[in-house]
Amino acid sequence: MTRTTAKKGMVEYKKGHAKEDFDFGYLSDINYDDKRELKEVVETLFSKIKGLEKQIDVLTTALNERVEEESKKTQEKLDQFNKTFEKNIKEWLTR
Repeated sequence: MTRTTAKKGMVEYKKGHAKEDFDFGYLSDINYDDKRELKEVVETLFSKIKGLEKQIDVLTTALNERVEEESKKTQEKLDQFNKTFEKNIKEWLTR
């Protein structure tokens, strides 16, 4: 299903159907009898955000390590190429 933004009325469209075919089934999943206070909801959201930030940090660290590893491999290949190129140029010039 495709979800639209809140600006468009928070309506989910059925995939493969026209925008005029609405699916309001997700509204039945909302717990309207939730008796939590706003403070609890905000604390839950902030704890969820902190968890996501930790995940982002872990993924960022892993990505940076991978980029650094690939950069080293590429630099080694480039150095090897330069050495070979230099050697071949010297041989060619001395002929």
